[in-house]
Amino acid sequence: MTATSAAEEAEQTLRRARRGPLWSPGPDTRAIAPGALPLTGLIPHRPPFLLVDALTAVDLVQGAIAGERTLAVDDPVFAGHFPDHPVYPGVLIVEALAQLLAALGALSEGGGPKLAFATSARAVFLRPARPGDTLTLLGRRLGEPGGLVQRGVGQALIDGEVCAAVIMEAAHVD
Repeated sequence: MTATSAAEEAEQTLRRARRGPLWSPGPDTRAIAPGALPLTGLIPHRPPFLLVDALTAVDLVQGAIAGERTLAVDDPVFAGHFPDHPVYPGVLIVEALAQLLAALGALSEGGGPKLAFATSARAVFLRPARPGDTLTLLGRRLGEPGGLVQRGVGQALIDGEVCAAVIMEAAHVD
């Protein structure tokens, strides 16, 4: 795939991600019971910077993963962003999606090479995330697994409505 066609594919994917969920569970989708697959076994992040509360589904055939994050009313980030009109920072939503996609990479590689966030090609924020909201996090691999760089698309929804979407790349690290 050329750089131009990859960029065009990413732009089309991002446009679709603005309208509705990235993927729907299929016959190969495995639901994950709460706590059954701890994220800490897949990625190096730990509280307070582990921004995915739970993985809820994975489909390695579709190259897709789902998780969630509940924005606690007393989360310290809301005290400063913004005190009179609290909004969860978009950069933290992007980080949560990067963590979700890193977990997908680890599962796809059988716990193999770790992925590190390399770049966000483009992100869109369509509605604010507020204290008490639960973000449904969806991620999907773009292209085939393996290789030095993996591309993916992540999406955050609140009550089924798209809140944010991002195209990102991650690189394999030791």
